[in-house]
Amino acid sequence: MNISDDRIQAVRVSKDTLAFDLADGRSVSVPLAWYPTLLHASETERKTFEIQVWSVHWPLLDFDLGAEGLLRGAREVRSYRLRGRSHFGVAKARKPLPA
Repeated sequence: MNISDDRIQAVRVSKDTLAFDLADGRSVSVPLAWYPTLLHASETERKTFEIQVWSVHWPLLDFDLGAEGLLRGAREVRSYRLRGRSHFGVAKARKPLPA
């Protein structure tokens, strides 16, 4: 029986690629175009992330991506992609509502 360990050890984001290094030694990389929230984000937004064992959270974008989804080749869901975007299609950080 072959048991994989999908815990995320490292994340690399370039202008056109997203890659996860997993605990079992695999590296998985996909085109950044699969995740428009990241593709249209600023470099600072893309590079500000938190590894949470089996997923990665980008707090400035309110965006999460799990190792399982990346391994399955799942792309960003359109309705999620449109959340938090301006009408110009540029990602923007969410601001708190006024009190």
